[in-house]
Amino acid sequence: MATFEYPHPDIELGVPREAIEYALAFPSYGMSPQTGVIFYIHGFGFRYNDAYAGKLLPYLADTYDCIAVSVDYHGARRYHGKSQSRPAPDFFAKLEEHYGVTVTAPAGTDVWTVVNAVCYQLANRGVTQLHPECQIVSGAEGYANFGVLPAMDHLQVLGTVLKNHVVDRKRLFVLGTSYGGYIGLLLNKFAPNTFRLIVDNSGFSGPADTLPSLYGMSSSVGAMRLVHRCLVAFSGDPSSPNYLSPSRRMIRDLAVAAHYHLSSETMLHSYHSEADTVAPTAAKKRLALVLGRRRRYDLRLISEADIDGRIFKNAKHGMDASLRGLFDLSYRRWMSEAADPPAVTDFDLGTVNRFPCGEEDYVLTFGRDDVSLAVEPA
Repeated sequence: MATFEYPHPDIELGVPREAIEYALAFPSYGMSPQTGVIFYIHGFGFRYNDAYAGKLLPYLADTYDCIAVSVDYHGARRYHGKSQSRPAPDFFAKLEEHYGVTVTAPAGTDVWTVVNAVCYQLANRGVTQLHPECQIVSGAEGYANFGVLPAMDHLQVLGTVLKNHVVDRKRLFVLGTSYGGYIGLLLNKFAPNTFRLIVDNSGFSGPADTLPSLYGMSSSVGAMRLVHRCLVAFSGDPSSPNYLSPSRRMIRDLAVAAHYHLSSETMLHSYHSEADTVAPTAAKKRLALVLGRRRRYDLRLISEADIDGRIFKNAKHGMDASLRGLFDLSYRRWMSEAADPPAVTDFDLGTVNRFPCGEEDYVLTFGRDDVSLAVEPA
């Protein structure tokens, strides 16, 4: 395990940041001149150092002669605080106000037993989402910054790895799943000359895919969806300083054609279930139309006929896919299709990447082993 002491400041909401941890796995047979780096980026609900990562990282390190890295990126812990969520003090009063539901329960009854019973009752009446004033307050760590700070965390960790270890800059890879797949694709948008292959399993295309979760966290009780609202989060209120403005949405949207003005040799491989409703397949198809003209992007839609029980287990979000199998498949394709990549990264080039986002520009500036992000008036 390692720690990055000075993560990039939150330039949008100004929330103080703490040091971030990350896990490293080195090839068991030692480093070589060809040793590269591969990030495994987990999705919501997983940890950078959980049992799955504990098995996957050594496999990637030994199989592909890489330093395998997993980062405790911004917001990654928030779903682990769901058990700390509680109804807001006026939750039951608002239920009565909006739905005419009066709740009584014996003393000592677990509050979630009561909440679940009410949600099932309302779901039977056709209610699929509670009124916004019926709030669940989250006790989780971090808010849903959605992409920007997680991407910066990975780039800063990469800068540290490149500084501290002699690695083959031609062999820098990303393997991401669900939200982690989205972060992986965002890394190419931010750093088009750094990674050689990015594998995305069922990633989002932008904040519109899961907008309510940017205001809190989503969970389900039967057919009822609850939003656990963080104490600090983006807001849908234009008068709020935390407003998720059009500019803030645009920098997070992978399908903004103008954001791909710099060339890139990175190969992007996406795998997505045709039936995915969590990360909507229609949005991924629209993304493919944009990226297909500007990047070496390949989207493979997985149908019921493709479920093989080995790599793809089902047609749900994520397909319960074998991440080993996905990277094995993509790496073979990369080896057969990729031209000899350059041995430089955006850190070496000192890239300045400007993203026009309506009233504001986001400007990403690379140094020798660090990177910074600023927001400037357009």
